[in-house]
Amino acid sequence: MTSAEQPRVDSVEFWFDPVCPWAWMSSRWLTEVSEKLGLTVAWRPFSLAILNEGNEDDGHRDAYVRSLVLGKALIVTERDHGSEAVWRLYTELGNRLHHDARDDEAVLAEAVAAADLPESIANIAGDDADTAEQLLRASTAAGIEAVGPGVGVPILSINGKAFFGPVVTPRPKGQDALNLWNAVYYATQTPGFYELKRGREVGPDFS
Repeated sequence: MTSAEQPRVDSVEFWFDPVCPWAWMSSRWLTEVSEKLGLTVAWRPFSLAILNEGNEDDGHRDAYVRSLVLGKALIVTERDHGSEAVWRLYTELGNRLHHDARDDEAVLAEAVAAADLPESIANIAGDDADTAEQLLRASTAAGIEAVGPGVGVPILSINGKAFFGPVVTPRPKGQDALNLWNAVYYATQTPGFYELKRGREVGPDFS
């Protein structure tokens, strides 16, 4: 199927936690697809820290701390500057976190500056920090409500039909990216379809 024959897409939403490498992989695939097909994606911050409250001793404590800090910055960006700005900030964060394998405190400030956003986004404190957490909790809850319990991120919703995934490595490019989009589209729009999965034996390949 060529881009000229694409089915109608009225809405696309993508929930992500910036610390999740699998969500990052899927977001780069979706970015390419959206550019090729002229789709508008609503980029929705999500927090694995909030999702896993009470289970912080599962070996991901440091990632959860980072998730909450970065999630607050992203949700304030969404509130004050819109979804496209969220994508810009997420892109800058992901390049540093995943491609450069960095976890230092300078990442957020650098990413905010590179995304051409106000410095205050990297320094949320006081009442605004509390408000940001409430907004992040609401966005996380909205993602789970859209897809159902028992999953994390990435969450992709097309025309109001949401699924966990796709989880893919390395990300497909070019026509392969469009082929995967078409497969995901028809799967999400099929009533009664719930799951398609196989065992994963490799980690994320960011190439």
